[in-house]
Amino acid sequence: MGLLKNIFGKKGNLGKKQVADYLKGNLDNEERRVVEHHLSECPLSSDAMEGFEEFGPEALDDVPSFSEFSKRRTGAKVRSLSGTVNRVAAMLIGVGILTSIFIYKAENKTERLYASYFSGFNDPDAFVMRSGTDIPDKEKSALDKAILVYQKDDFPTAILRLKSVLGDEPSNERASFYLGLAYLQNHNPEMALEQFSSFIGKEDSGFSKEAEWYAALSQVKLGNKNEAKDLLEKIKKDPNSYYRKRAESLLSDL
Repeated sequence: MGLLKNIFGKKGNLGKKQVADYLKGNLDNEERRVVEHHLSECPLSSDAMEGFEEFGPEALDDVPSFSEFSKRRTGAKVRSLSGTVNRVAAMLIGVGILTSIFIYKAENKTERLYASYFSGFNDPDAFVMRSGTDIPDKEKSALDKAILVYQKDDFPTAILRLKSVLGDEPSNERASFYLGLAYLQNHNPEMALEQFSSFIGKEDSGFSKEAEWYAALSQVKLGNKNEAKDLLEKIKKDPNSYYRKRAESLLSDL
């Protein structure tokens, strides 16, 4: 791991401020020559600099140390190496680090997009949502109670209750749709997608258009851009979809 830590801050290597100033063009000619000489002598630093040039100086803030990425993504362990082996290892690690940076940035972008476009579902037909919470429990159905739990953001309990409802009523579309929402908000987009996909293409369903939108968001959260774009294109072309404008906007941001 020591080799990874040596890119910044060690004697003879480049500091973060030095890298940032180089990227921003803030170095004088002599300082710039020092940096470029180091890059010509150090393949690992050169590969790293290429990555920072692609992502911009702000990537230095996103990556507190290369060793952190190594632990998180590759579990690479670098021991003392020498000669040609050392240089080859440095180059390979540099490629792995830049891949980790790319994945990290991509994940951050999709998470930000998901968070900015997700909003709760306003269901005017749900008994609990329409009538409030001051109704005696005995007058609420099992589904009403499950939706109330969902509204209180207790998603694990809502999932259990909604699955129970579906166990008794497998064709209950509202329970299935809310189960997808609960999975999505409980950070399980794969299971959410399974629920939402059952509605896609069923134009006679009261939840088909909503399911398309939340399925697209599930794909965004999963980082599946192409799949998300396919769904969003379909929504954008549907003049009857409430989510048409949002789909067009999200498409432009992906």
